[in-house]
Amino acid sequence: MKGGKRAEKEAQSECDVDCERGQKVDENCVCIDKAEECTPCGVGFMQDPWSCECINYYNYDAECKWGDKQDDACMCNIETWFGTWEKEPRCKKGFELQDGCSCALKEEWLCKPIKCHAQNQGWSEEKCACDVFPVCETEELECADEERWDKMACACAEKKRGDRKGRKGGKKGKRDDKRGESDDDDSDEKDRSESDDMESDDDL
Repeated sequence: MKGGKRAEKEAQSECDVDCERGQKVDENCVCIDKAEECTPCGVGFMQDPWSCECINYYNYDAECKWGDKQDDACMCNIETWFGTWEKEPRCKKGFELQDGCSCALKEEWLCKPIKCHAQNQGWSEEKCACDVFPVCETEELECADEERWDKMACACAEKKRGDRKGRKGGKKGKRDDKRGESDDDDSDEKDRSESDDMESDDDL
């Protein structure tokens, strides 16, 4: 899907059109909206939100980062100054190379949540796949600042910890606290010094 965004930008540039956010350019250089409803693809698939096409993300064909892939073997031919040498294709993080020269998602990653791009879907922990939003018995509630409305659970849920602003603010806050503590220590040290000077004058 990331590669799709790059192709999308290139298509907009070639067609000389400026689509609104959430739209993309089709083969006729026309801006199109995402589909209002898509039928869930099921386990192991992500979905194109415009065409509703199902895309397998559990497996993909292994490719050579360097050199050319052999026709009759799962090997890459890499040309160097010292001749040609062979190397197995490498899979992306979380995938393992299979006998059929494909890369398969590791077992421990099979139920890891993915972003559901279709407008009417969210991640289902029970099904380990994207599913249609349920019909909630209650209307959407206004959640607390540290919470968000979870359409799949029909309830307020804690926000994810991916808020960069929050992390930066937290670090800054800690630095400010340390700076404040340092200023307080300097002030206490100054008071002690002045007190010692006064005692010394009294002795005189």
